[in-house]
Amino acid sequence: MVLAACALARCPEVDSEPAGASVVRAGVLAFVSADRRSALVHARDGSWMVLKVHGAQVATRRLKTLELRPRDDGVTVATGERMFADVSLRLPPEARDKLLTMV
Repeated sequence: MVLAACALARCPEVDSEPAGASVVRAGVLAFVSADRRSALVHARDGSWMVLKVHGAQVATRRLKTLELRPRDDGVTVATGERMFADVSLRLPPEARDKLLTMV
């Protein structure tokens, strides 16, 4: 989660990664949206967490199940929470396809 939050905040150690790429650090896989306003993290324990920029903060939710809707420019993550809303990630086709094969 720290990795994805760092990517959203444009920390120098992650900022060199291409926009919309999947990033792996310390066994954690993060799919960071090309606009850097949202991310999806797959933790070592198999759980998934979605992050999004909310004002000046990063809001997070651990997902009970991962439900994705593919789009031409990425995926939409269904959070199941009306107040949090679904989260869209703009991903290049190779990152989108990698994510969809994991589900």
